[in-house]
Amino acid sequence: MKQAKKMPVTEKPVEVKSIMERVKTFEDACHEVKLDPKSALPYENPETEDEEYMNAIMQLRIISRALNEGKRLTLKDARWFPYYYVSSGFVFHDTRYGGSAASTASASALCFKTSELAEYAGKQFIDIYKVVCA
Repeated sequence: MKQAKKMPVTEKPVEVKSIMERVKTFEDACHEVKLDPKSALPYENPETEDEEYMNAIMQLRIISRALNEGKRLTLKDARWFPYYYVSSGFVFHDTRYGGSAASTASASALCFKTSELAEYAGKQFIDIYKVVCA
């Protein structure tokens, strides 16, 4: 019996989006790190400024983990963070580099592996940063 020839499979190349294209919201960040956004925050219905602050810190930790594509930065890593001016409102200004010294501004869990990622996060998630920094 004659066997049918298999047709060659012509697959379209899969376009892989950059992490900045994939993470536009906190929910997107949760998806990237496989967390349920509804249970990822410590307070489901924050009632005080402190509870809102704690939720914002956790959101930024999850966002930085997602944008760093799972890499957990340490004090040995180059790390970048968004920098804001608050004198005329809360305005993104630049990114800054955190070297081998530790400071509250360069906390590893809230930093990024590149200046580009720090700038993106600082602009895209400015409302969350405002809760933490202002």
